[in-house]
Amino acid sequence: MNIRIRIAENVTMLRKLRGVTQEALADEVAVSRSYLSKVEQGQVSVTLDVLERLATALVVDPFDLVAERSEICKHPAPWNSRFQQ
Repeated sequence: MNIRIRIAENVTMLRKLRGVTQEALADEVAVSRSYLSKVEQGQVSVTLDVLERLATALVVDPFDLVAERSEICKHPAPWNSRFQQ
Protein backbone atom coordinates (compact mmCIF):
# COMPACT_ATOMS: atom_id res chain seq x y z
CA MET A 1 0.00 0.00 0.00
CA ASN A 2 1.28 3.44 -0.80
CA ILE A 3 2.17 5.68 2.15
CA ARG A 4 -0.13 8.51 1.04
CA ILE A 5 -3.12 6.13 1.19
CA ARG A 6 -1.99 4.70 4.53
CA ILE A 7 -1.77 8.23 5.99
CA ALA A 8 -5.20 9.02 4.53
CA GLU A 9 -6.78 5.95 6.14
CA ASN A 10 -5.06 6.46 9.49
CA VAL A 11 -5.92 10.15 9.78
CA THR A 12 -9.54 9.42 8.89
CA MET A 13 -9.79 6.51 11.32
CA LEU A 14 -8.20 8.40 14.21
CA ARG A 15 -10.27 11.52 13.59
CA LYS A 16 -13.50 9.51 13.55
CA LEU A 17 -12.51 7.48 16.63
CA ARG A 18 -12.15 10.75 18.49
CA GLY A 19 -15.44 12.10 17.17
CA VAL A 20 -13.74 15.13 15.63
CA THR A 21 -15.01 16.87 12.52
CA GLN A 22 -12.74 17.63 9.59
CA GLU A 23 -13.27 21.31 10.27
CA ALA A 24 -12.18 21.06 13.92
CA LEU A 25 -9.09 19.01 13.05
CA ALA A 26 -8.20 21.32 10.16
CA ASP A 27 -8.42 24.33 12.50
CA GLU A 28 -6.21 22.61 15.07
CA VAL A 29 -3.62 21.69 12.41
CA ALA A 30 -3.81 25.11 10.68
CA VAL A 31 -4.87 23.80 7.27
CA SER A 32 -8.10 24.30 5.34
CA ARG A 33 -10.92 21.78 5.65
CA SER A 34 -10.71 21.15 1.91
CA TYR A 35 -6.99 20.35 2.19
CA LEU A 36 -7.67 17.94 5.07
CA SER A 37 -10.39 16.32 2.97
CA LYS A 38 -7.86 15.78 0.18
CA VAL A 39 -5.41 14.30 2.70
CA GLU A 40 -8.09 11.88 3.89
CA GLN A 41 -8.88 10.89 0.32
CA GLY A 42 -5.20 10.30 -0.47
CA GLN A 43 -5.22 13.01 -3.12
CA VAL A 44 -2.29 15.01 -1.73
CA SER A 45 1.00 14.22 -0.02
CA VAL A 46 1.47 15.91 3.32
CA THR A 47 4.66 17.69 4.30
CA LEU A 48 6.54 16.50 7.36
CA ASP A 49 5.39 19.65 9.16
CA VAL A 50 1.73 18.85 8.50
CA LEU A 51 2.28 15.20 9.43
CA GLU A 52 3.76 16.30 12.75
CA ARG A 53 0.88 18.72 13.44
CA LEU A 54 -1.69 16.03 12.57
CA ALA A 55 0.01 13.59 14.94
CA THR A 56 0.10 16.16 17.73
CA ALA A 57 -3.58 17.04 17.26
CA LEU A 58 -4.57 13.36 17.15
CA VAL A 59 -2.34 12.53 20.15
CA VAL A 60 -0.25 9.93 18.36
CA ASP A 61 3.34 9.60 17.29
CA PRO A 62 3.94 10.68 13.67
CA PHE A 63 4.99 7.10 12.96
CA ASP A 64 1.46 5.98 13.82
CA LEU A 65 0.12 7.91 10.84
CA VAL A 66 2.23 5.85 8.44
CA ALA A 67 1.97 2.54 10.31
CA GLU A 68 -0.24 -0.38 9.39
CA ARG A 69 -3.67 -0.02 11.02
CA SER A 70 -3.10 -3.10 13.15
CA GLU A 71 -0.12 -1.39 14.78
CA ILE A 72 -2.14 1.71 15.69
CA CYS A 73 -4.90 -0.34 17.27
CA LYS A 74 -2.37 -1.98 19.61
CA HIS A 75 -1.61 1.40 21.20
CA PRO A 76 -4.82 3.44 21.41
CA ALA A 77 -4.14 7.09 22.11
CA PRO A 78 -5.90 9.01 24.87
CA TRP A 79 -8.78 11.32 24.02
CA ASN A 80 -7.65 14.73 22.83
CA SER A 81 -9.41 17.14 25.17
CA ARG A 82 -8.54 20.13 22.98
CA PHE A 83 -11.53 19.22 20.83
CA GLN A 84 -13.96 19.20 23.76
CA GLN A 85 -15.28 22.75 23.87
